Amino acid sequence: MPLSQRRLGYRLATAGLLFIGLLTLFPHPSETARVAATPIGCLVCGDLGGVDVFLNILLFLPLGIGLGLAGFSWRRAILLAGLLSFGIELLQMKVVAGRDASLSDLITNTTGGGLGAILGVYWRRLVYPPPVPARLLALFCAVSLTGIWAGTAWAFGPTWPVGAPWYGQWAPDLGGSFKPFLGRVLAVEAGGEPLLPGRAIDEERLEDAVAANPSMAFRAVLGPQPTRLAPVGAIYDDWQRQVVLLGQERQDLTFHVRMRATLLRLWNPMVNLRDGMDGQPGDTVEAAGMLRAGVYELSSRIGGRVRTRTLPLSASWGWSLVTPWDSVLGEEVHSLTALWIIGLVALLAYWSVLAGGATLAIVPATAAVLFAAVPYAAGFPPAHWSEWVAALVGTGFGAIAGIAALRKSRSQVDRDEA
Repeated sequence: MPLSQRRLGYRLATAGLLFIGLLTLFPHPSETARVAATPIGCLVCGDLGGVDVFLNILLFLPLGIGLGLAGFSWRRAILLAGLLSFGIELLQMKVVAGRDASLSDLITNTTGGGLGAILGVYWRRLVYPPPVPARLLALFCAVSLTGIWAGTAWAFGPTWPVGAPWYGQWAPDLGGSFKPFLGRVLAVEAGGEPLLPGRAIDEERLEDAVAANPSMAFRAVLGPQPTRLAPVGAIYDDWQRQVVLLGQERQDLTFHVRMRATLLRLWNPMVNLRDGMDGQPGDTVEAAGMLRAGVYELSSRIGGRVRTRTLPLSASWGWSLVTPWDSVLGEEVHSLTALWIIGLVALLAYWSVLAGGATLAIVPATAAVLFAAVPYAAGFPPAHWSEWVAALVGTGFGAIAGIAALRKSRSQVDRDEA
């Protein structure tokens, strides 16, 4: 093993270890009560348990890659990752206030370290594979991307809680990550039906109306801007499961509809209308949000100023389901989606070029599935033009890297023969 690779591995492992410490060993005393209510033996914990599982695996990945590059076997790396995770969980239980220790963290952290070690040990087989393994890697990548896109499309389908009555709420003070609306609500509608505070008068009719027309609208008098999301109108069921919400986040209007992502305990992204609530205290605002035919539509009117935003649903938003931050589909959604697509398609194109021959057709075929077939099957609008451009850019990057890898491999063969 080259000394330079070993040094790189130790540096990466050290950086990964420091990163793990920064994210896991700082106390959060305000979370003590919530942590005490979480069973230590849970595997997918809390409303965002799926996100935690993904991020915990990702957290230990750099450490595992570094150990693999440094010469550790993947078995030793898994053992070290498991011992490290166990030590962290023990500290979180006994020493660090407000940190959530669980069996899930131990398992997922160890898994992340093991996956990283496998990548570090066998990186040459992934970066410079012969044609046949490269073909298998390209096929695996294409199938995985199709699964990610199809799963994302399914996760963005609306779903409604059953088994408990729904309650309409005006400017509810929900606590937690919410702030109270500081203005005065004049009227709220949901699904085109008037929404009264407390239990809905005609509950069945309201549920049918919201299911057929996922929307909410309100008329309110603005107060001081809240520092976090403040619901103006909302529907929750008796088990505190959110159905639909329309509110104010600083100067923005925010709309939220319950989707199948909640069943997987992933983020259920919100949509923002920039400056949709940007008025002075005492101004009257009329605002609405809806999800119609696969398109988010938000609007607000303050005096003579009208703001609107339309955002078609996309199966390419898989990144938004697992972000480490609150998932809000703001104005940057297309830029982040483009980066996501470029990275994934570049990997597919890289292995396709190394495989050569008919395998090159995998890239355009997969793009057609991701950006045409999946949206059509899900009932979504056509993919945004930026997604096609990002796929083209990713293909170019991957092809250039693949050609460079082929030239390097051939040069090495020529030197060996000489």
